[in-house]
Amino acid sequence: MKRLLLSIITFAVCALCSGKTVTLSINGIRETKGTLLLMVETLDATDKTAQPIMLMREVSGHKMEIAFEMPEWSKFKVSAFIDANGNKQLDRDEYGRPTEGFIQQVFTEKDLKKGVLTAKVTYLQ
Repeated sequence: MKRLLLSIITFAVCALCSGKTVTLSINGIRETKGTLLLMVETLDATDKTAQPIMLMREVSGHKMEIAFEMPEWSKFKVSAFIDANGNKQLDRDEYGRPTEGFIQQVFTEKDLKKGVLTAKVTYLQ
C-alpha cells in the first residue's frame, strides 16, 4: 500500500514538473519544399542540465504550425532555418550572411501563457 501511494505521489509530482504542449506558428516561408530545422534552448545560465529541443519537419507551405512539449523555462530562444538544398546547414554568402530563411527569437514564460508562439522567417536576400 505504501509503495502504491508513493508511486501515485511520484507520478503526480512528475506530471506537475513536466512541461506543456506549445504550438509554434511560423509565418513568411517562401520555399514550399525543404526541411525546417528547429532548436529551442533555455537562456537560464543556472540550468546546466537543460537539454535543447531539436526537431525537423518537412516544409508544408508558406505557414506551418509545430506542436512540441515545452519544459518550464522562464526564458528561451527559438532558432530555426529552412534547409532548401538538403545539406542540413544554414548556407551563407561570401560575406557570412544567411542565404536561407531563418528564425532567431527569444520568448519568455509570459509568451507561453498564450499557448501559441508566433515567429516569422527572415530572409536577407
